[in-house]
Amino acid sequence: MSKPKIGGILQVGIGVTDMPQARSWYHKNLHFSAQVLEEKTIAGLMKAYTGGMAHERQAAIVMNMSGAGGLEVWQYLSREPKLPKKPIQLGDLGTFCIKLKTPDIHRAHKILKHLSPSAIEEGISGKLSFTFSDPYRNFFQVIEGVGYFEKPKTTSGVYGAIVGCSDLEKSIAFYTDVLGYELQRAIESDIPKELSSLPGAEGRFNRAWLTKPVAEIGGFSKFLGNTEIELIQSLDRTGIKIYEDRYWGDPGFIHICFDVRDMDALKAHCKLKGFPFVLDSFETEEGESFNMGEVTSRVAYIDDPDGTAIEFVETHKVPVIPSLGLSINLQGNDSNKDVPTWLLKLIKIKKVKNG
Repeated sequence: MSKPKIGGILQVGIGVTDMPQARSWYHKNLHFSAQVLEEKTIAGLMKAYTGGMAHERQAAIVMNMSGAGGLEVWQYLSREPKLPKKPIQLGDLGTFCIKLKTPDIHRAHKILKHLSPSAIEEGISGKLSFTFSDPYRNFFQVIEGVGYFEKPKTTSGVYGAIVGCSDLEKSIAFYTDVLGYELQRAIESDIPKELSSLPGAEGRFNRAWLTKPVAEIGGFSKFLGNTEIELIQSLDRTGIKIYEDRYWGDPGFIHICFDVRDMDALKAHCKLKGFPFVLDSFETEEGESFNMGEVTSRVAYIDDPDGTAIEFVETHKVPVIPSLGLSINLQGNDSNKDVPTWLLKLIKIKKVKNG
């Protein structure tokens, strides 16, 4: 069996109640200015996560040209998006916060002053960081770091995430054995000062910091770069599932999506580790290539030990300038070959619409 190739974070899904408004906010405040696609359709592929029913939705994928992952901004149209019954707290189970990088933490803190950021503190990685929330009660952590595709205006795209778990050891095993992360540091019974402004941060937590270096899998690796995952387990209360009694796509961080090559090898790998695919677009009527707008790919999902949705995308084709027939075409190509820098830079041509 060939070794699966899991690269960087391609995007994080964010469920919202008004997609155009949210997309505009992420553009204006966090510089997710390049739009890869926008689509309004029936999301039949996701029935395993949406009560067995296919729902109409609109979605856009937007990127920050400084590099790292994008945002898939997602809104239900055929049902009212359901908010959590109680405010989400640190230690609840699922993707709680996403991480962005900046080359100058003090400058970023000053620029984002209008978002009422927390004080700058040293985090579990030893790097300086601060947190803030968007208008939709989604939480972000900005970390001082290096490695960018283009010079950031303020912050990068999605560099990582804080994921709540019920059993730290089981989650460490999943993110290392299944997804290929490396454990760098684990702390027991910690009081995380750098996260103290977040809801539920009072109390003690078990924590782990894991990293994945720049993946040598070709494709978008040069753009996505290295990533980190922080796992956090509350010791003073029992965390609830962030999507308890709700559907995937409801408001919040709905998935973490990884760029992959050789999906068949990955499928066998996940099954062997005890985490079989929950869904695989190859097994639907879409067949080998799943269409999302003009982008074609193979898409699959697995769940971490607490049910956090992890998406895998093996990209086949991304139109860059459709009128000229120019696209990023990875299907059938050498999986270790990088997309040329000049072609990646053309992603910025299609700008996010304001409004």
